[in-house]
Parts: sequence; structure tokens; C-alpha cells
Amino acid sequence: MKKHTMMAALLSVSMLTGSVSSFPILAAEPAVQNETTDAAQSTTTIYDHARNTWYPMGTGMQVETVTNEGKYFKGHAAIDDVNAENTVKDLLHGEKSFTFEIEYKTPENTSANQMEYQMILSNGDHGFVVRDYHYQNLGITTQLIAYGANTNDWMTYNMKEYEAGNTDYSNRVHTVLAGYDAETKELFFVFNDGSSYRGSMSGTGGIKATNYPLSIGTDPENTDRVSAYRFKSVKLFEGVKTKEDMETLTKADAKVWVDADDNPVQPQEPEPEPVVLDYSVLQTAYTDASSVSADKFQSNAAWSTLIEKRTVAANILADQDNTARTQKDINDAASALSQAWLAVRLSVDTEINPLPAQ
Repeated sequence: MKKHTMMAALLSVSMLTGSVSSFPILAAEPAVQNETTDAAQSTTTIYDHARNTWYPMGTGMQVETVTNEGKYFKGHAAIDDVNAENTVKDLLHGEKSFTFEIEYKTPENTSANQMEYQMILSNGDHGFVVRDYHYQNLGITTQLIAYGANTNDWMTYNMKEYEAGNTDYSNRVHTVLAGYDAETKELFFVFNDGSSYRGSMSGTGGIKATNYPLSIGTDPENTDRVSAYRFKSVKLFEGVKTKEDMETLTKADAKVWVDADDNPVQPQEPEPEPVVLDYSVLQTAYTDASSVSADKFQSNAAWSTLIEKRTVAANILADQDNTARTQKDINDAASALSQAWLAVRLSVDTEINPLPAQ
């Protein structure tokens, strides 16, 4: 196997032929955040600072603290879903430029981590993906890949390659910029040593839209592809960003801003004050309508309606612990019963119960 020098970069087109050209080196330093970090950090939800939104980690992700390094997300979780705002989905398809900044830590080179797929970021196999392929896998070269699918097919670019066991890549923290340049129709990738690459996408349509959530550490279209990596931060910006851009961008500029060291706890909504419902008017109407026997009234439609409304009232009065009931429900039942009782009194046989003289 060919020996690679430290942090050597090899760019190759792995699926469809496309032209490849270099572009000015971009730094991959994390975007600056000026806000004060909240001391209380969540271990069950992921907070997106860009949209003030929390997403559940579920059982696939946890927060780990590494001595002298701070916190990491470890595992996999969605940070946008079909029920959330469509900001991310609208940006990650078609002829739209975008830039991800991703800070992650690779695992040690052990047999447990000799995996075919180590997913870093994805919104589906037919969307935009950053991943490692054959990570330290049984002597096969590790390939750090960014790729996207369009209306023709996948366009995959091997941005970096490392021989298995290379200590410059395993068990280290890395920061990359990766995205799509709609103006040049190129995928671009910048590694943390400053190595930068571009690869042209053939065909039209840019990045293909997917119905899958943007996910850390997994491919939501192929959920068996997960990652043993730890993730410090994931940030998404509209447009192609340079080193100078990243030095000044803040959370207000981002479309997604997820940071393990700044992952505040979701505020709990205060328990609502218990609603005390008033049944007194309904009780009075029911007592009134039940005060006389049936033999004093005609068996007509008005009397049948009264019996129906009186039964409704009795059921409500017998079930006052029903939390789904509102005061309007009670008031409406009382009003309906009173109207039915009045209709009965107006329809009586005048020989039995004459109406007052007008």
C-alpha cells in the first residue's frame, strides 16, 4: 500500500466523472460565538440556537464529557424533522449554496471501530452527506467523503484518505467546512489543516431534495449506518463561507447552530393553574326541571326534549372530574335544559296547568 505523508490529501471522483479544480484555501476554525454559555446543559435534548428549537436526542445519542475537552454529542440524532420548520430542507436542495462547519472527534483505532460507514452528517443517502468510508477497516484506506445526489446520480468525492491505523486522524478532533457552491456547481470541502478541495457535479438540479431529517452521526435513509464519532458542533450557513466569514459569523447568521458545550436545558412550562368549573347554574336548572312528575304534563315533543336535556345535565353533574370539559360546555347544557323546561311549560294542557292570564 502506498505510504501517505502526514495529513496528505488525495481527491478522487468515485462514482461519476467530473472535473476537479482547486480553490483558495479556507481555514476551518470554529465560528465565533459571543453569547454567554449557560451553566445548565441538557443531556436529553439538542438545542438549535439558530431557531430557538429543541429536538429530542432519543436513545441513539448521549452527552459525554471528556477531560480537558469539554462536552460532546456521541451517537446519532436528528436535528430537524418533517414536523419542524422547513428552513433546513429548503436550503439543502436545488441550486442553493450552503456551508456546514462540523467539529468532530474520531474514535481510537480499535477493532470495535473498524466500520464501513462512519456517518458525520446526512439528510439522506440521496441528499448531501459527509462521512468516513472504511474507517480504519482491516487495512483498507479510510476515505473522508463529501457527496451529494442530483437529478442524474450521486456525485461522490473522496476528500481525504488515510492508511489504516494512521494516528494523525484517529482519536483526534477535526474541523471541516463542507457544502455546495451553486454558482460553480461544485461540492467543496476544507479540512482542518487547510487542505481544500472542489469537485464538479455533472447534470442539473443541484442537490436533490429529500424527505429525511438532517441528522448527526447517521444516514436517516439507511438507519443501520451509524457513527462511533463524538460531535462538538454542527453549524449551517447559507452561501459559500470563507475563513474570514467564519471568524465573524454568529448564531444570528446561522440556519443551524448546535453546540455540545452550549446546549441549554429546555425550560419547563409552568404547571397551569387548576381550572375550577362552576356547576351551580346547571344544578339549579336540573333541580327545576326535575321538580314535578310526568303525569302533570303532556307526552309531546317538548316533553321528550326536556327528558333528553335533563339526562345530559344529570350525566355532566355526575362526572364533574372530567378534565376535558369546559365552562362553556356546562353553561350550554344549563341553557339548553332551561329552554326545554320553558317549552314544556308553554305546551301544557290548559285544563291541567293553565297559563297565567295575559
